[in-house]
Amino acid sequence: MAGKQRRVSFSGDVSSKRSEVLELVHTDTKDQVAGTFQQFHVLVERETGRRLKAVQSDNGGEYIGTFDAYCRAHSIRHQKTPPKTPQLNGVAERMNRTLMERVRCMLFEARLPGSFWVEALRTAAHVINRSPCKPLDGEVPEQIWTGKEPVYSHLRTFGCKAFVHVSRDERTKLEPKIMHCVFLGYGEDEFGYRFYDPKGKKLVRSRDVVFVEDETIEDIGKEQKSPPTTSRTDRVDTDVVRLVTSESDVGGSGVAGNTSSGRGGPSKTVVQGEASATEDTSKPRHKARLVVKGFGQRKGVDFDEIFAPVVKMSSVRVVLGLAAALDLEIEQLNVRTAFLHGDLGEEIYMEQPEGFAVKGKE
Repeated sequence: MAGKQRRVSFSGDVSSKRSEVLELVHTDTKDQVAGTFQQFHVLVERETGRRLKAVQSDNGGEYIGTFDAYCRAHSIRHQKTPPKTPQLNGVAERMNRTLMERVRCMLFEARLPGSFWVEALRTAAHVINRSPCKPLDGEVPEQIWTGKEPVYSHLRTFGCKAFVHVSRDERTKLEPKIMHCVFLGYGEDEFGYRFYDPKGKKLVRSRDVVFVEDETIEDIGKEQKSPPTTSRTDRVDTDVVRLVTSESDVGGSGVAGNTSSGRGGPSKTVVQGEASATEDTSKPRHKARLVVKGFGQRKGVDFDEIFAPVVKMSSVRVVLGLAAALDLEIEQLNVRTAFLHGDLGEEIYMEQPEGFAVKGKE
C-alpha cells in the first residue's frame, strides 16, 4: 500500500451512441492525470489497433497545460464541460460513484480498514468489466474489448481467508508450509492472486492457494489468539474411566491379562472408556480400549503415555504378500466396538478409581 495512490476511470462513451471503440473517452480524476492518460493511450491503441479520437473531461486545472498539450500533439480532440457542471460528464461521474459504492461495501463485508481501498477498487473494476452491461444490451465489456468469452472460474470472494503455500526456499524444514492470508484481488500484469499477510504485514502473490470464502480476517485473528488444544492422552473428561491393576490387587498371584515388562517387573493393564456421540443418536455411547502399559516406561519421560495395540502397515503388507504368493482370499471385517462385544475368557482383577466406586462391587 506504499506510495501515492490514485483513482482514474477512463470509460468509452455508450450513452451518446458512438459507433466505434475509442471514438470518445470520458475521464474524471484529480491527480497525476497526464502520466496516467499517456499510459492508457498507448495501451488501448495497441490492444485494439484503433486510434483514439476524442477525450471529454471537466474544466479542472489538471486538464489544462500538460494534458491539453499532449492531446494536441497526438491530434486528440479534447472536449471540456463548463465549470461546475459535472452532470455534463455523467458517464465518468457515474462510474466513479459505482466504483466507490462497491469499494465501501466490499471493505465493510471483508472487515478490512480503509487503507485497502486501492485493492478493493482494482477488484471491483475487474468484476465490472466481466459483468453484463445494460447500455451494451446485456453484453460483457471484456468480451467486446477482447473478442473472447470471459472466464469466471477464477473469481473469489474479496477479503476471504486463504491458505497460501510457502515455497521451499522461503522456509526452513521446521517452519509451516502454509500461511494465513487475506484475498485482495487478481494480478493484471502477472499470473496468480494477490494476498495480504497479516502476520508479516506484506503483500503476497501466489497461485498455490486454498480459499475459505466464508471466513474473513477476523477469523484469522481468533485462530491466532485461541489457546492451544490438548492432546488426546492429556485431555481430562468426566466420562473417562481408568481402571488400573497392580501387584497388590491380586495378592501377588499371576493374573491372566497382565504382561511382564522387559525387565521382569509387573505391568499395569488399563481399560479406558470414552463417551462418544454417534451420528444417528443424541445419547452418548461408551466405547472401551484395552491398553497395556509396562514398567519399561520411565517417570518424567514417557511414564504417563498410553499406547494402544494397533496394527502396523508393515504387518498388513506381509499378510497381503502371503495371500498373493499362496493364492489365498482375503476377507476384511471392520468391528467398531470390538472390545465391548468381544468375549474375554480370562479373569481380571481391577480396582475402581476414586469417585466411580459402585457399592457391593468394591
